[in-house]
Amino acid sequence: MLIDPDPSTWHDGKQLKDINLTEEEWQEIKKLIKVLEDFAEATEYLGGSKYTTISLMYSVLAMISKKILPDNSNVEIVDLTSPNTAFDDNVGYENVPEDEPITEQPKRKKININTPQDCANLENRVKVALYQSINHY
Repeated sequence: MLIDPDPSTWHDGKQLKDINLTEEEWQEIKKLIKVLEDFAEATEYLGGSKYTTISLMYSVLAMISKKILPDNSNVEIVDLTSPNTAFDDNVGYENVPEDEPITEQPKRKKININTPQDCANLENRVKVALYQSINHY
């Protein structure tokens, strides 16, 4: 689309290029799929049982917890009592200055999808949030 002589097609190609995922984001998605596969399998397993017992649920959660157990270095505590999600700090909103802290999700604001996600240590941050959520709930 970027080499098409039609200005409309070229403009569409430019916009598409700007919002496509970066290679780093694709790599992190692949890592997150592996983390989340266990949750999908557990959901299918527990959902397929006619009579799921609480002891079965606890054992499945214990197995998942062992797999996602974060290392103790640089573990941040996720505030599970806040209405914000664990990753709100990494979301950019349109029409909100970058230096302005976001205390809650802005109402009727668009997420700026042109800004790449901060993928630094994302897999571990997701594991920490999931592990703490399992233990909390």
